[in-house]
Amino acid sequence: MSPAERSRIELDDARRIFNSIIEQAFRDARLDPVLNSQLLSAKKRCQQERIARAKALIWLRGTHPDFHLVCELAGYEPGYICRKAREEFGDEIHAHQTI
Repeated sequence: MSPAERSRIELDDARRIFNSIIEQAFRDARLDPVLNSQLLSAKKRCQQERIARAKALIWLRGTHPDFHLVCELAGYEPGYICRKAREEFGDEIHAHQTI
């Protein structure tokens, strides 16, 4: 394998890793703690999901210091990810305060 091929593979691997961070933020932002915790014994999980959801929505605003770097390393324009988040979550993306 040539050095150029090795570099391309390493770049593709890095992009996949950073893309998975963005995908996880969208999955967390989609959490519905009410639907996901039908049992009272799941109260702690419900609280953790609410926190994860709020953090994801805050991160998807695009104001977190790492947001732009992660987007760029994943091969996306940060503005594109912000627009997709606003399209999916609307005003809810600005409903949460910093955690």
